[in-house]
Amino acid sequence: MTSIHSQLPTRSLPDYSTTRSRHENAPTGTAQHVQGNSAAPLNAKMHDEMYVEMYNALQQLKPPPTLDAIRAQVPDDAWNAKQGQPSYGLDELLQTPLAKEMGLKLREEFGDFFPGKSELSWAGTALTVLLTKGVHGDPGEIAGFDFNSRGQTPSDTKATNMFSRLKQHLVDTGRTTPELADAATYVLLWQSAPEYLLKEIPADVDRFSFGWDQVRRKVSELSEVDDQVPLSKSYDDVLDILDPQRVDDRKNQFI
Repeated sequence: MTSIHSQLPTRSLPDYSTTRSRHENAPTGTAQHVQGNSAAPLNAKMHDEMYVEMYNALQQLKPPPTLDAIRAQVPDDAWNAKQGQPSYGLDELLQTPLAKEMGLKLREEFGDFFPGKSELSWAGTALTVLLTKGVHGDPGEIAGFDFNSRGQTPSDTKATNMFSRLKQHLVDTGRTTPELADAATYVLLWQSAPEYLLKEIPADVDRFSFGWDQVRRKVSELSEVDDQVPLSKSYDDVLDILDPQRVDDRKNQFI
């Protein structure tokens, strides 16, 4: 199993661009905040049923796995060294024997629906299934958190605030402990809304804007090829992919 900080070449998945994922709303004439990270051509009902089946499959392991049990397999010195670094803390969890066993269990039973999905990604999916108990809820919702909500304050619509808001929700609802909250938040966003893990998102970017929706869709496309790719991208990297002229303009500044 590789690390989420490694970038290894993987084969491209088939083009499922015409199939919306569980978290993607029907297109409209105006920009909406919608989510899509489909890895197989499943309709919404099939997607929901499969995640429930994944949760049930994990419960067949003896004893049934928990996040605390996974954390217990990480040496304290290694864990403490990663405090304040959500992606590295998650990586420690994903490399544990229990996380690998969970990922293997899901790959054996559901691998045909997700061709090309890596061993590491299966372990990430397993952690996500534990956090959600296999229930996604309404479209745009993950672990009981509504990504489509504008929140309570103007700052809640800013893309940069989503990590902290989801983290607080997971703790408040008892889905994870404060110790595991950073890693839990990271894995949920990686598996469900990786656009929020882009580096250097400007503080004024509104997640209900047309520009953010374009970024979100491009990140979703990148994830369909290799779901680790967005983890190494910055916000500007994605803008450059959307508009290559930006790159040429920067080069011309030095000519």
